[in-house]
Amino acid sequence: MAKKTAPRRKDASIDSNFANGTYPGERIVATFEYNELSLMRASELLAPRLRSALTFVNFALLIIIVLIAMTLGNRAWLPLVLLFAGSVIVLYASRNWSKLQLAYARSTNLRLEGGSVQYRVVVCDDAIHVEDENGGVTTYNLSELRGIHENPDMILVRFPSKRYVLIPRTALSEGRFRELSRILNEKLAR
Repeated sequence: MAKKTAPRRKDASIDSNFANGTYPGERIVATFEYNELSLMRASELLAPRLRSALTFVNFALLIIIVLIAMTLGNRAWLPLVLLFAGSVIVLYASRNWSKLQLAYARSTNLRLEGGSVQYRVVVCDDAIHVEDENGGVTTYNLSELRGIHENPDMILVRFPSKRYVLIPRTALSEGRFRELSRILNEKLAR
């Protein structure tokens, strides 16, 4: 018979780093460690379909180059050179898309200053409150919600002015994660 393992207890030292105040209308609370790996995974959710759009634009530019070269020949060398340069720029952007996404993430509030940081995210009826281990609290009003990017590992909530809130799947149970996704999608639909 397999030996049963004792259930894990919640580390009390993590919760002691945060303010113990409760928020009105509190729905979901998630506590997690934010580090460089979290930043890289969050950056993958920023404009996830743009890479395929860049590939399509590059293909369209190359088709236009071929059509102009076939119809006009050597008389249209300047448009051909400009289109080729545009194609190379778009090709570079699509090939280095993950680096560009990470650079953009570092220019938002997702940037990581120093080492890993403990965060507590409290989702309420009207706002999302993000507390860090140093006692700093940032509040995001859900009426300003601009978008939700999600995958099976995390949810990235987008607000105006390059402001994002990351909530990883590991900080919640499966049911709470689905409930969070449902709550945020309902708020976005309004």
